[in-house]
Amino acid sequence: MLTLNLNDSTLWNSVWQLDVLASSTSDSGSNSEKDYAPIPPQVCPIVLHQPVLAISVINPLGKPRWFSAGFLIQKIRTPLIVGANFDTHVQSRSILLGQVQLVSFLDVKTADYAVVFQPRFWHRQISLIMWEYQGTIEEN
Repeated sequence: MLTLNLNDSTLWNSVWQLDVLASSTSDSGSNSEKDYAPIPPQVCPIVLHQPVLAISVINPLGKPRWFSAGFLIQKIRTPLIVGANFDTHVQSRSILLGQVQLVSFLDVKTADYAVVFQPRFWHRQISLIMWEYQGTIEEN
């Protein structure tokens, strides 16, 4: 179990903001859901260090019955693939739509990791904000 100070807003650092639209696959101007390509995976442009994040994803075009935004995937560097990129999928978390959600990734004792957000295929627009926790994390 982790102990965090969640009451201090100065311990959270905004690390990623994103607003992306699905691309149209039709020249006819149709607004049908099948006329859009799914939003591809979105890679966070900065390297992260702390295992606790908060994320909020909204879709202004979303339907009230939609509850899933997509998946947040943690990746680390390993020497298994040439190129030393963040190539190894460690774990993923399902992200709820329209909520601020705490995400605690397993601390694999690496200095750095990357995250990729994979939106659900039906979203035609997403707005994402992510924060990294900068406070002390104690394990009980």
